[in-house]
Amino acid sequence: MQTVPPRPQAIPSINFDAIRRSSKDSTIQSHSVDGNTHYKITEDYSLTDALGRIEFIAEELLKDDLPLFDVQVTAGKAGVYSTPLSTALIEVLKTDVTVIHERFPFYVYHPYIAVFMRLAQKYDLYHWASIYHSLSNNERVDVARRVNHMCEALRDECRSKAFKKSMKGHLALVRKNHKSLHRYIDALFVTYARLLVIRIDLDYLKGAQPARDWTQARQHRKQIIVFINKELPRLLQSEFAQAAGQGSIKVPGYVICAEYGADAGWHFHVTLLLNGNDSCRSVDIARLVGEHWNKQIAQGVGRYYNCNAHPSKYKSWGIGDVHWWDMEKREGLRVAIAYFGKADYYGNGLIQGNDRFLSRGGMPREKKKLGRPRSAPSRVGVPEAPDLQGTALRAALLLPRIWQTEVPF
Repeated sequence: MQTVPPRPQAIPSINFDAIRRSSKDSTIQSHSVDGNTHYKITEDYSLTDALGRIEFIAEELLKDDLPLFDVQVTAGKAGVYSTPLSTALIEVLKTDVTVIHERFPFYVYHPYIAVFMRLAQKYDLYHWASIYHSLSNNERVDVARRVNHMCEALRDECRSKAFKKSMKGHLALVRKNHKSLHRYIDALFVTYARLLVIRIDLDYLKGAQPARDWTQARQHRKQIIVFINKELPRLLQSEFAQAAGQGSIKVPGYVICAEYGADAGWHFHVTLLLNGNDSCRSVDIARLVGEHWNKQIAQGVGRYYNCNAHPSKYKSWGIGDVHWWDMEKREGLRVAIAYFGKADYYGNGLIQGNDRFLSRGGMPREKKKLGRPRSAPSRVGVPEAPDLQGTALRAALLLPRIWQTEVPF
Protein backbone atom coordinates (compact mmCIF):
# COMPACT_ATOMS: atom_id res chain seq x y z
CA MET A 1 0.00 0.00 0.00
CA GLN A 2 1.37 3.40 -1.00
CA THR A 3 2.31 5.66 1.88
CA VAL A 4 0.22 8.81 2.04
CA PRO A 5 2.18 11.94 2.88
CA PRO A 6 1.25 13.67 6.14
CA ARG A 7 -1.24 16.50 6.03
CA PRO A 8 0.75 19.70 5.46
CA GLN A 9 0.74 22.72 7.69
CA ALA A 10 -1.24 25.75 6.57
CA ILE A 11 0.32 27.31 3.48
CA PRO A 12 1.04 31.03 3.88
CA SER A 13 -0.56 33.30 1.32
CA ILE A 14 1.59 35.08 -1.24
CA ASN A 15 2.65 38.54 -0.13
CA PHE A 16 1.80 40.47 -3.29
CA ASP A 17 2.63 43.82 -1.65
CA ALA A 18 6.23 42.71 -1.02
CA ILE A 19 6.56 41.33 -4.54
CA ARG A 20 5.20 44.51 -6.07
CA ARG A 21 7.58 46.70 -4.06
CA SER A 22 10.54 44.63 -5.21
CA SER A 23 9.45 44.60 -8.87
CA LYS A 24 11.54 47.05 -10.87
CA ASP A 25 9.34 46.87 -13.96
CA SER A 26 5.93 46.94 -12.20
CA THR A 27 5.15 43.47 -13.55
CA ILE A 28 2.50 43.17 -10.84
CA GLN A 29 -0.09 45.93 -11.19
CA SER A 30 -2.85 46.84 -8.77
CA HIS A 31 -6.19 48.61 -9.04
CA SER A 32 -8.93 49.40 -6.54
CA VAL A 33 -12.53 48.26 -6.85
CA ASP A 34 -15.08 49.09 -4.12
CA GLY A 35 -12.28 49.89 -1.70
CA ASN A 36 -10.55 46.52 -2.23
CA THR A 37 -7.16 46.17 -3.91
CA HIS A 38 -6.96 43.68 -6.77
CA TYR A 39 -3.72 42.47 -8.32
CA LYS A 40 -2.96 41.60 -11.90
CA ILE A 41 0.22 39.84 -12.97
CA THR A 42 1.31 41.19 -16.36
CA GLU A 43 2.00 38.86 -19.27
CA ASP A 44 5.82 39.08 -19.20
CA TYR A 45 5.98 38.22 -15.50
CA SER A 46 3.45 35.41 -15.87
CA LEU A 47 5.34 33.73 -18.70
CA THR A 48 8.81 33.97 -17.23
CA ASP A 49 7.69 32.97 -13.77
CA ALA A 50 5.48 30.09 -14.95
CA LEU A 51 8.16 28.47 -17.10
CA GLY A 52 10.66 28.52 -14.26
CA ARG A 53 8.09 27.11 -11.83
CA ILE A 54 7.11 24.29 -14.22
CA GLU A 55 10.71 23.12 -14.52
CA PHE A 56 11.17 23.32 -10.75
CA ILE A 57 7.93 21.37 -10.10
CA ALA A 58 8.90 18.65 -12.58
CA GLU A 59 12.30 18.24 -10.92
CA GLU A 60 10.67 18.02 -7.47
CA LEU A 61 8.15 15.40 -8.64
CA LEU A 62 10.97 13.12 -9.78
CA LYS A 63 12.45 12.99 -6.28
CA ASP A 64 9.81 10.53 -5.00
CA ASP A 65 6.71 8.56 -6.02
CA LEU A 66 4.19 10.05 -3.60
CA PRO A 67 0.86 11.42 -4.87
CA LEU A 68 0.80 15.18 -5.11
CA PHE A 69 -2.67 15.47 -3.59
CA ASP A 70 -3.73 13.48 -0.54
CA VAL A 71 -7.28 12.22 -1.23
CA GLN A 72 -8.84 10.68 1.90
CA VAL A 73 -12.29 9.17 2.41
CA THR A 74 -13.90 9.63 5.82
CA ALA A 75 -17.44 8.41 6.62
CA GLY A 76 -18.09 7.91 2.93
CA LYS A 77 -17.05 11.45 2.02
CA ALA A 78 -13.84 12.19 0.11
CA GLY A 79 -11.62 15.09 1.05
CA VAL A 80 -8.60 16.69 -0.59
CA TYR A 81 -5.54 17.87 1.32
CA SER A 82 -3.07 20.03 -0.53
CA THR A 83 0.70 20.14 -0.26
CA PRO A 84 2.81 23.23 -0.97
CA LEU A 85 3.89 21.63 -4.25
CA SER A 86 0.32 20.82 -5.34
CA THR A 87 -0.72 24.40 -4.57
CA ALA A 88 2.17 25.68 -6.70
CA LEU A 89 1.16 23.36 -9.54
CA ILE A 90 -2.45 24.59 -9.56
CA GLU A 91 -1.26 28.20 -9.55
CA VAL A 92 1.15 27.69 -12.45
CA LEU A 93 -1.56 25.99 -14.53
CA LYS A 94 -3.57 29.20 -14.38
CA THR A 95 -1.04 30.85 -16.70
CA ASP A 96 -1.48 30.10 -20.40
CA VAL A 97 2.18 29.59 -21.25
CA THR A 98 1.27 28.33 -24.73
CA VAL A 99 1.18 31.97 -25.91
CA ILE A 100 4.96 31.88 -25.81
CA HIS A 101 4.84 30.39 -29.32
CA GLU A 102 3.33 33.63 -30.56
CA ARG A 103 5.99 35.84 -28.96
CA PHE A 104 8.98 33.51 -29.48
CA PRO A 105 8.30 31.67 -32.78
CA PHE A 106 11.44 29.48 -32.70
CA TYR A 107 11.30 28.66 -29.00
CA VAL A 108 12.21 25.11 -27.98
CA TYR A 109 10.86 24.04 -24.61
CA HIS A 110 13.06 22.48 -21.97
CA PRO A 111 12.22 18.70 -22.04
CA TYR A 112 10.64 18.86 -18.56
CA ILE A 113 8.41 21.74 -19.63
CA ALA A 114 7.38 20.03 -22.88
CA VAL A 115 6.29 16.86 -21.06
CA PHE A 116 4.50 18.80 -18.33
CA MET A 117 2.51 20.94 -20.75
CA ARG A 118 1.53 18.03 -22.98
CA LEU A 119 0.28 15.94 -20.04
CA ALA A 120 -1.51 18.92 -18.46
CA GLN A 121 -3.39 19.35 -21.71
CA LYS A 122 -4.12 15.62 -21.96
CA TYR A 123 -5.76 15.61 -18.51
CA ASP A 124 -7.55 18.94 -19.21
CA LEU A 125 -5.88 20.58 -16.22
CA TYR A 126 -5.57 24.07 -17.68
CA HIS A 127 -9.35 24.43 -17.69
CA TRP A 128 -9.93 22.98 -14.23
CA ALA A 129 -7.08 24.97 -12.64
CA SER A 130 -8.54 28.24 -13.93
CA ILE A 131 -11.79 27.62 -11.98
CA TYR A 132 -10.35 25.53 -9.14
CA HIS A 133 -11.34 27.87 -6.30
CA SER A 134 -15.00 27.84 -7.38
CA LEU A 135 -15.26 24.03 -7.64
CA SER A 136 -17.38 21.86 -5.36
CA ASN A 137 -15.73 19.34 -3.06
CA ASN A 138 -16.47 16.42 -5.44
CA GLU A 139 -15.08 18.34 -8.40
CA ARG A 140 -11.90 19.12 -6.47
CA VAL A 141 -11.51 15.42 -5.66
CA ASP A 142 -11.76 14.68 -9.40
CA VAL A 143 -9.14 17.35 -10.23
CA ALA A 144 -6.84 16.02 -7.48
CA ARG A 145 -7.02 12.53 -8.98
CA ARG A 146 -6.36 13.93 -12.46
CA VAL A 147 -3.28 15.73 -11.13
CA ASN A 148 -2.02 12.56 -9.40
CA HIS A 149 -2.47 10.57 -12.63
CA MET A 150 -0.62 13.28 -14.56
CA CYS A 151 2.25 13.16 -12.07
CA GLU A 152 2.50 9.37 -12.42
CA ALA A 153 2.64 9.71 -16.21
CA LEU A 154 5.25 12.49 -15.97
CA ARG A 155 7.46 10.37 -13.71
CA ASP A 156 7.20 7.36 -16.02
CA GLU A 157 8.10 9.39 -19.10
CA CYS A 158 10.91 11.42 -17.52
CA ARG A 159 12.54 8.25 -16.18
CA SER A 160 12.44 6.50 -19.55
CA LYS A 161 15.55 5.87 -21.65
CA ALA A 162 14.16 7.93 -24.54
CA PHE A 163 13.65 10.98 -22.31
CA LYS A 164 17.09 10.68 -20.73
CA LYS A 165 18.55 10.60 -24.24
CA SER A 166 16.70 13.81 -25.16
CA MET A 167 17.94 15.45 -21.96
CA LYS A 168 21.49 14.46 -22.83
CA GLY A 169 21.16 16.16 -26.20
CA HIS A 170 19.54 19.18 -24.61
CA LEU A 171 22.51 19.65 -22.27
CA ALA A 172 25.19 18.87 -24.88
CA LEU A 173 25.74 22.52 -25.83
CA VAL A 174 25.82 23.56 -22.18
CA ARG A 175 28.48 20.95 -21.38
CA LYS A 176 30.50 21.93 -24.45
CA ASN A 177 30.44 25.59 -23.41
CA HIS A 178 31.45 24.68 -19.86
CA LYS A 179 34.45 22.63 -20.99
CA SER A 180 35.61 25.36 -23.34
CA LEU A 181 35.34 28.06 -20.67
CA HIS A 182 37.01 25.95 -18.00
CA ARG A 183 39.98 25.24 -20.28
CA TYR A 184 40.17 28.96 -21.02
CA ILE A 185 40.24 29.99 -17.35
CA ASP A 186 42.79 27.31 -16.46
CA ALA A 187 45.05 28.40 -19.32
CA LEU A 188 44.95 32.00 -18.08
CA PHE A 189 45.98 30.90 -14.59
CA VAL A 190 48.91 29.00 -16.09
CA THR A 191 50.11 32.26 -17.66
CA TYR A 192 49.13 34.67 -14.85
CA ALA A 193 49.58 33.90 -11.16
CA ARG A 194 46.88 36.41 -10.23
CA LEU A 195 43.84 37.58 -12.22
CA LEU A 196 41.78 40.68 -11.62
CA VAL A 197 38.22 39.56 -12.41
CA ILE A 198 35.80 42.34 -13.35
CA ARG A 199 32.08 41.77 -13.97
CA ILE A 200 29.82 44.32 -15.70
CA ASP A 201 26.21 43.80 -16.78
CA LEU A 202 25.10 45.87 -19.77
CA ASP A 203 21.56 46.38 -20.98
CA TYR A 204 19.17 48.95 -22.40
CA LEU A 205 16.69 51.41 -20.97
CA LYS A 206 13.13 50.15 -20.94
CA GLY A 207 11.49 50.60 -24.33
CA ALA A 208 14.78 51.01 -26.25
CA GLN A 209 14.60 49.39 -29.69
CA PRO A 210 17.89 47.41 -29.52
CA ALA A 211 16.55 45.53 -26.48
CA ARG A 212 14.11 43.73 -28.81
CA ASP A 213 16.18 43.73 -32.02
CA TRP A 214 18.90 41.08 -32.21
CA THR A 215 20.44 42.66 -35.33
CA GLN A 216 21.21 45.86 -33.42
CA ALA A 217 22.16 44.04 -30.22
CA ARG A 218 24.56 41.78 -32.13
CA GLN A 219 26.23 44.82 -33.70
CA HIS A 220 26.61 46.33 -30.24
CA ARG A 221 28.23 43.12 -29.01
CA LYS A 222 30.80 43.39 -31.83
CA GLN A 223 31.52 46.95 -30.72
CA ILE A 224 32.01 45.77 -27.13
CA ILE A 225 34.59 43.20 -28.30
CA VAL A 226 36.44 45.79 -30.42
CA PHE A 227 36.48 48.18 -27.45
CA ILE A 228 37.88 45.51 -25.09
CA ASN A 229 40.60 44.43 -27.53
CA LYS A 230 41.70 47.80 -28.89
CA GLU A 231 40.43 50.84 -27.02
CA LEU A 232 40.33 49.62 -23.42
CA PRO A 233 44.10 48.87 -23.24
CA ARG A 234 44.81 52.45 -24.36
CA LEU A 235 42.39 53.84 -21.77
CA LEU A 236 43.97 51.71 -19.05
CA GLN A 237 47.40 52.92 -20.10
CA SER A 238 46.44 56.60 -19.93
CA GLU A 239 44.27 56.35 -16.80
CA PHE A 240 46.28 54.02 -14.59
CA ALA A 241 49.59 52.76 -15.96
CA GLN A 242 51.32 56.11 -16.56
CA ALA A 243 50.43 57.38 -13.10
CA ALA A 244 51.95 54.27 -11.57
CA GLY A 245 54.99 54.34 -13.83
CA GLN A 246 54.05 51.01 -15.44
CA GLY A 247 54.34 49.79 -18.99
CA SER A 248 51.39 48.99 -21.23
CA ILE A 249 48.36 47.25 -19.74
CA LYS A 250 46.74 44.47 -21.73
CA VAL A 251 43.43 42.64 -21.43
CA PRO A 252 44.47 38.97 -21.35
CA GLY A 253 40.94 37.57 -21.43
CA TYR A 254 37.21 38.22 -21.47
CA VAL A 255 33.91 36.34 -21.60
CA ILE A 256 30.72 37.94 -22.96
CA CYS A 257 27.34 36.26 -22.66
CA ALA A 258 24.36 37.65 -24.59
CA GLU A 259 20.99 36.81 -23.06
CA TYR A 260 17.36 37.63 -23.70
CA GLY A 261 14.99 38.26 -20.82
CA ALA A 262 11.26 38.60 -21.39
CA ASP A 263 11.26 41.84 -19.38
CA ALA A 264 14.72 43.33 -20.02
CA GLY A 265 15.17 42.13 -23.62
CA TRP A 266 18.72 41.65 -24.91
CA HIS A 267 21.51 42.28 -22.43
CA PHE A 268 25.13 41.27 -21.92
CA HIS A 269 27.11 39.85 -19.02
CA VAL A 270 30.75 40.87 -19.45
CA THR A 271 33.64 39.37 -17.47
CA LEU A 272 37.10 40.88 -17.92
CA LEU A 273 40.16 38.88 -16.86
CA LEU A 274 43.16 41.17 -16.35
CA ASN A 275 46.66 40.54 -15.09
CA GLY A 276 46.37 41.13 -11.35
CA ASN A 277 49.88 42.62 -11.27
CA ASP A 278 48.88 45.45 -13.64
CA SER A 279 46.10 47.04 -11.64
CA CYS A 280 43.83 46.54 -8.64
CA ARG A 281 41.28 49.25 -9.50
CA SER A 282 38.49 46.94 -10.59
CA VAL A 283 35.65 49.35 -9.77
CA ASP A 284 37.20 52.16 -11.85
CA ILE A 285 37.90 49.87 -14.80
CA ALA A 286 34.34 48.55 -14.75
CA ARG A 287 33.12 52.15 -14.71
CA LEU A 288 35.19 52.91 -17.83
CA VAL A 289 33.53 50.02 -19.66
CA GLY A 290 30.06 50.94 -18.46
CA GLU A 291 30.37 54.62 -19.40
CA HIS A 292 31.69 53.72 -22.86
CA TRP A 293 28.70 51.40 -23.32
CA ASN A 294 26.23 54.10 -22.30
CA LYS A 295 27.68 56.99 -24.31
CA GLN A 296 29.44 55.48 -27.32
CA ILE A 297 27.86 52.12 -28.09
CA ALA A 298 24.24 52.30 -26.87
CA GLN A 299 24.29 56.08 -27.48
CA GLY A 300 22.14 57.18 -24.58
CA VAL A 301 19.76 54.23 -24.35
CA GLY A 302 22.07 51.96 -22.36
CA ARG A 303 22.72 51.38 -18.68
CA TYR A 304 25.17 49.25 -16.74
CA TYR A 305 25.65 47.56 -13.39
CA ASN A 306 29.12 47.53 -11.83
CA CYS A 307 29.27 44.23 -9.92
CA ASN A 308 32.71 44.99 -8.48
CA ALA A 309 31.26 48.05 -6.75
CA HIS A 310 29.05 45.68 -4.74
CA PRO A 311 31.46 42.91 -3.67
CA SER A 312 29.25 41.66 -0.83
CA LYS A 313 26.62 40.56 -3.35
CA TYR A 314 29.13 38.60 -5.41
CA LYS A 315 31.66 37.45 -2.79
CA SER A 316 31.18 33.78 -3.75
CA TRP A 317 31.36 34.47 -7.51
CA GLY A 318 35.11 34.95 -7.76
CA ILE A 319 35.34 38.66 -8.66
CA GLY A 320 38.20 40.95 -7.72
CA ASP A 321 41.68 39.52 -7.07
CA VAL A 322 41.88 35.77 -7.66
CA HIS A 323 45.22 34.01 -7.03
CA TRP A 324 46.09 30.75 -8.77
CA TRP A 325 46.34 28.94 -5.40
CA ASP A 326 42.99 30.25 -4.03
CA MET A 327 40.81 27.25 -4.86
CA GLU A 328 37.73 28.71 -3.16
CA LYS A 329 37.72 31.83 -5.32
CA ARG A 330 38.64 29.87 -8.43
CA GLU A 331 35.68 27.59 -7.82
CA GLY A 332 33.42 30.65 -7.48
CA LEU A 333 34.78 32.00 -10.76
CA ARG A 334 34.08 28.67 -12.45
CA VAL A 335 30.51 28.67 -11.16
CA ALA A 336 29.96 32.19 -12.50
CA ILE A 337 31.50 31.33 -15.87
CA ALA A 338 29.52 28.07 -16.03
CA TYR A 339 26.34 30.11 -15.58
CA PHE A 340 27.26 32.05 -18.72
CA GLY A 341 27.61 28.77 -20.60
CA LYS A 342 24.02 27.65 -20.07
CA ALA A 343 21.53 27.54 -22.91
CA ASP A 344 19.52 30.68 -23.70
CA TYR A 345 16.12 29.23 -24.50
CA TYR A 346 14.43 32.58 -25.06
CA GLY A 347 17.27 33.88 -27.23
CA ASN A 348 17.28 30.72 -29.33
CA GLY A 349 13.54 31.10 -29.74
CA LEU A 350 13.85 34.55 -31.28
CA ILE A 351 16.38 33.97 -34.03
CA GLN A 352 17.23 31.45 -36.68
CA GLY A 353 20.69 30.40 -37.75
CA ASN A 354 23.86 29.61 -35.84
CA ASP A 355 24.47 32.88 -34.00
CA ARG A 356 26.53 32.36 -30.88
CA PHE A 357 25.48 33.99 -27.65
CA LEU A 358 28.79 33.25 -25.92
CA SER A 359 32.05 35.00 -26.88
CA ARG A 360 35.48 34.76 -25.29
CA GLY A 361 39.02 35.88 -25.97
CA GLY A 362 41.68 33.75 -27.61
CA MET A 363 43.61 31.11 -25.69
CA PRO A 364 46.82 32.54 -24.21
CA ARG A 365 50.06 31.43 -25.79
CA GLU A 366 52.04 28.98 -23.73
CA LYS A 367 55.21 30.56 -22.44
CA LYS A 368 58.35 28.86 -21.22
CA LYS A 369 58.61 29.50 -17.49
CA LEU A 370 62.04 30.32 -16.09
CA GLY A 371 63.03 30.12 -12.46
CA ARG A 372 61.63 27.99 -9.67
CA PRO A 373 58.07 26.63 -9.74
CA ARG A 374 55.22 28.55 -8.13
CA SER A 375 54.51 27.98 -4.47
CA ALA A 376 51.51 29.10 -2.46
CA PRO A 377 51.99 31.26 0.69
CA SER A 378 52.81 28.96 3.59
CA ARG A 379 50.25 30.68 5.83
CA VAL A 380 47.49 29.65 3.46
CA GLY A 381 48.53 26.25 2.24
CA VAL A 382 47.20 24.62 -0.87
CA PRO A 383 44.14 22.43 -0.26
CA GLU A 384 43.56 19.44 -2.45
CA ALA A 385 41.99 20.77 -5.64
CA PRO A 386 38.28 19.91 -5.76
CA ASP A 387 36.46 18.74 -8.87
CA LEU A 388 35.89 22.32 -9.98
CA GLN A 389 34.49 21.46 -13.38
CA GLY A 390 31.88 19.09 -11.97
CA THR A 391 31.03 21.43 -9.11
CA ALA A 392 30.61 24.42 -11.41
CA LEU A 393 28.46 22.47 -13.86
CA ARG A 394 26.14 21.23 -11.13
CA ALA A 395 25.90 24.68 -9.60
CA ALA A 396 25.10 26.30 -12.95
CA LEU A 397 22.28 23.88 -13.58
CA LEU A 398 20.80 24.79 -10.19
CA LEU A 399 20.97 28.55 -10.78
CA PRO A 400 17.84 30.46 -11.86
CA ARG A 401 16.87 29.68 -15.44
CA ILE A 402 17.29 32.11 -18.28
CA TRP A 403 13.67 33.24 -18.21
CA GLN A 404 14.10 34.32 -14.59
CA THR A 405 17.35 36.16 -15.16
CA GLU A 406 17.45 39.94 -15.48
CA VAL A 407 20.22 42.47 -15.03
CA PRO A 408 20.02 43.47 -11.30
CA PHE A 409 19.11 47.17 -11.45
